[in-house]
Amino acid sequence: MKSKLIIILCLIGILTPITKTVASEEIILKKEVGEYNYSVKKKDNNYVWDISYKNSNSTLKETDENRLYLERFRDSLNKLDQQKLKLCASIIYTILLLLFSIIILVWKRLETPKWFLLLISILLIISIYSVLQTTSDLYVIQEDIDFIYQRLIQ
Repeated sequence: MKSKLIIILCLIGILTPITKTVASEEIILKKEVGEYNYSVKKKDNNYVWDISYKNSNSTLKETDENRLYLERFRDSLNKLDQQKLKLCASIIYTILLLLFSIIILVWKRLETPKWFLLLISILLIISIYSVLQTTSDLYVIQEDIDFIYQRLIQ
């Protein structure tokens, strides 16, 4: 008897339509990368962007004139976040390769073939190149974000 009552109550709970209170303002997106952050809110069928850098905050209503810059700002922040992750992975990979190389070279007991040392050297050069390339990309993206931010707050 109790199990049937529990089943009936569960079915009523599942089949009862859920009502949702619609707020006047709903945050759709929010992202913080370094000293930059933005949040997108939907307010009365319009999108309102809150963008900030350090202590400077700006609230912008999305229009046809600034939509492209706002999207570029969002995309550039996402790229910056990805590049920071890629830089961390590249640095960790380079450090691991360096440690592995040092361990192999320090132990004289191990007779390592020359092709293996050549392979480690090539991988090390590639990883150092990856760190330098990612650092350069980070700089370019940072400059792009600075430019877009200045255009938006004018």
